[in-house]
Amino acid sequence: MNKLLLITAILFSYIQTGCAMEASVPSVTPQEAVKMQQQGVLLIDVRTRPEFDLVGHSKEAVNIPYKTYPSWQVDPDFEKHVLAVSHGKKVLIICRSGKRSMAASTLLRKAGIEAINIVEGFEGPKDSRGHRNSDKGWKNHDLPWGY
Repeated sequence: MNKLLLITAILFSYIQTGCAMEASVPSVTPQEAVKMQQQGVLLIDVRTRPEFDLVGHSKEAVNIPYKTYPSWQVDPDFEKHVLAVSHGKKVLIICRSGKRSMAASTLLRKAGIEAINIVEGFEGPKDSRGHRNSDKGWKNHDLPWGY
C-alpha cells in the first residue's frame, strides 16, 4: 500500500511539473504587434500561400504556412523554416483568426523559439452572422497591409 501511495505521489508530481513546463503563449493585439515590428520583431504569417496572396497580408510579413495545402497537415519542417528566417530571435505569429497562430506559437515555444500570438488574426473572428472582416483583425484596424 505504501508503494502505491509513493508511486501515486511521484506520478502526481511528474504531471504537475510537466504541466508547468508546457509553453504558455503570450498574445498581443494587432496594434501592439505593429509597435513590436517597428522595434524589429519579425512577423510570420502562417496562413496558406493562397490565403496570404488572395486575402491580403501585412506588408512586412513573411509567409511560412503552418499547415500544408490542401492536406491541412502540419508542415513537419515548420520550425526549421521559422528558424531560417528568425535566426532564433523573437517572432510574432499571425493567421486568419488567431487559432492557427496560437497552435503554431505553442509548437514554436516548445521548440525553444520565442513566439508571440496575435489575437484576432488578419481577418478577425466570425461575427454574429458568421462572417469575418466585420470589425476585428489586422485588416479592420487600419494597419498597413496589401496584396
